Amino acid sequence: MLEASDRRALAAGGGSYLAVVCASQAVQLVAGITTATPLLPTLLGACTVGGASAVALRAADAAGGRRRSLASTYACHSGGSADATAALAGAALHVCFGLGVRFWALSPSSLAAEGAFAWAAASLPAGEGYASTPQREALQRFGRLAGCHSCGTRFAAQYVGDHVPPLSVASRRPRLLSAVLGRPAFRFYPQCRACSAQQAATMNRRARDLPSTLASRAVYHLPSPLRATSYVGVAVVALALAAEADVGPARRALSIASGAADATRQKLLSARATCRIPADSE
Repeated sequence: MLEASDRRALAAGGGSYLAVVCASQAVQLVAGITTATPLLPTLLGACTVGGASAVALRAADAAGGRRRSLASTYACHSGGSADATAALAGAALHVCFGLGVRFWALSPSSLAAEGAFAWAAASLPAGEGYASTPQREALQRFGRLAGCHSCGTRFAAQYVGDHVPPLSVASRRPRLLSAVLGRPAFRFYPQCRACSAQQAATMNRRARDLPSTLASRAVYHLPSPLRATSYVGVAVVALALAAEADVGPARRALSIASGAADATRQKLLSARATCRIPADSE
């Protein structure tokens, strides 16, 4: 049973971690960095996780009334350096690799590519036409389980099959590039009506060569309880508390967290197995 000070530490650490993640995404939205930007989202995501984890540990120390840094405690018990920065790096990497974190998913969702909530298991091969009835039914189930691939909502009244890449983007692809790489491989991802409308408006302006604000080209999304990235801050604090209490290394905590993160993946695979989609519709 957790003590009151430990509960306060977990709550403060998790809350401060999510606040830093949200702030980082807001800055990226203003700067025009999205999930479609090459390399930069992954680098910024890793830096965000590290910085947010540092803030989470400091907030947990303050909330729990500790004089000794939790990071230093974790470092001593894990056999690493007592330096707080080294401890933070070790804890954050353990958690991230254990939960399978996709760093680029911390960036705003591009409206011209896969969004931050895009799961390969929650998508379908697509042609250039609209989704068929069996495909639409499957996408509704995927949307309820994995959410809109752009904003993450799982409570939309209806989901549409979003072409990735969008047809308007594929049609503007240079002919030489198409000749070399061939026809783009389209996929359907579930997308809510609100994000679909924003995407249509943005693509419309692009087609007419009208200026579009950076914010209209991407979707800001709040942390989702279905995403492992939402739990990194709490997990880092939990590992430090575990080390402080001499309850063993991080493996047990990571296996529990990893199992929780895998639950949604298993549901998606089960949903795919029960979806009856004719082969010719894919």
